[in-house]
Amino acid sequence: AGGGFAMIGGYMSFQGIQARARFKGTAIEEILPVSMAQGDDRQEVPEGADLTCVPDAHPILQGLPEQWPYILGYNKLIAKDGAEVLVSFDTDPIIAVGTYGSGRTMAYATDCAAHWAPAAMTEWAYYHQLWNNIAGWLTKLDS
Repeated sequence: AGGGFAMIGGYMSFQGIQARARFKGTAIEEILPVSMAQGDDRQEVPEGADLTCVPDAHPILQGLPEQWPYILGYNKLIAKDGAEVLVSFDTDPIIAVGTYGSGRTMAYATDCAAHWAPAAMTEWAYYHQLWNNIAGWLTKLDS
């Protein structure tokens, strides 16, 4: 009916470690802009996955630079038709957004804290702005 929903990645999110989180096939997967894998969906990137975006291409990216800090892993997801992938690594969506009914949804495939989000990310000068932008977009404060 017009709310907002975000799912943030991690070992017990999306499908998670040994697929124990079990969100595949649920109402949560239905509303998200991504589909989930059948099994364990964790993608470890110990060498660091560099992230970039197209600045200002979406309200969530408003005021953010093109080059982002690296992450150390994420949940492997597949963007659904109609989803807008704002940030990706290789071909995997890291931040994907969409709508469900009159509401807005977002999948944030990496963690928002350690283990996959190292200090380079969580102490990034733009990290608070990213989350403020996300909250504003999900709650329609940007319109």
